[in-house]
Amino acid sequence: MAAACAAPAGRQPIASCSGRGLLPACCRRPPLPPPAARRLPATARRAARCVAAADDDAGAGQQEEREWGQSVKLFDFNYMSAEEVAAAEAAAEAAWQAGMDEYAELQEWLLFRTWRFGLLFAGYLLLAASAEAAFCELVGSAAGYGYLKWLIADVSRLQPGDRVAMREAERVQPVLARWASKLAAGYRQALQPRLLVLPGLVAGVAAWNAAFPEQQLGLVELGCLVAGFLSYKVALALKIYQDLRPKPLTEKDILQEQRPMLVEVEDVSIDLRAIGRKKAAAEAAEAAAAAADVGAAEEAAAEVRPQQVQAQAQQQQQEQQQSQRGAQ
Repeated sequence: MAAACAAPAGRQPIASCSGRGLLPACCRRPPLPPPAARRLPATARRAARCVAAADDDAGAGQQEEREWGQSVKLFDFNYMSAEEVAAAEAAAEAAWQAGMDEYAELQEWLLFRTWRFGLLFAGYLLLAASAEAAFCELVGSAAGYGYLKWLIADVSRLQPGDRVAMREAERVQPVLARWASKLAAGYRQALQPRLLVLPGLVAGVAAWNAAFPEQQLGLVELGCLVAGFLSYKVALALKIYQDLRPKPLTEKDILQEQRPMLVEVEDVSIDLRAIGRKKAAAEAAEAAAAAADVGAAEEAAAEVRPQQVQAQAQQQQQEQQQSQRGAQ
């Protein structure tokens, strides 16, 4: 941005949204920051921008407008002092550290519950089923624990600013190549090596049965192996239940709650007689207005009626004169 805005009449191409090409534009030098390292008030900033714009327009502004005919944009920056920048960075660092601490606690909680559930289930199978079932469950629990550790390592490896294959695939042109890239990125993101842990356990059972036919593992042992592998799912379900479960209110929470307030409603006296009088007065005014209109119409008719009678008499007299002339 600094290189593009180095000269008052610097030209930088702006991409056209229609795809028809590039449009020329003009960029001017932004006003210098205030010496006090703090942002000026609104009126002072407006005055400074006006002075800077006037200085630029005095030179190449008129020629630039005549040549390009483009609008000029003035950049407005928010200036912060060193103390404000340090405070903002410290707050961001504290928020980041708090989030990472919470994430570390979640990891420890899930890992502890995973191996504990595995041991408890193995002990139950040792007493209720057989030693082979308990051993298979322990092997599955160990595999599930390792899978969870692998998953945590994959998540912890992600950092802000890393390249995401799906986002890069969304910028591919044309559309067909974009869909192919998104499909490949989805498979590349989903098909992780850790997903081969459970198929590897099942393949290990099949290899054991093929190598030792006299000591084959049945469906019970295979089910215990899979159940032990899924012990981390039990820990995850328990964590979700604890987070979504309504928590009982403590004494401190109860004291902090605001009690309902009863609002006193003032009784407003209503005078029905006054309302009736207003309504009667309005009706009387309407009747008077109607009567006035009728009287005015009658007066107009009374004024017009003698003229009509006189005109009729004159017409009859003219007809009589015409008839007498015709008889002569």
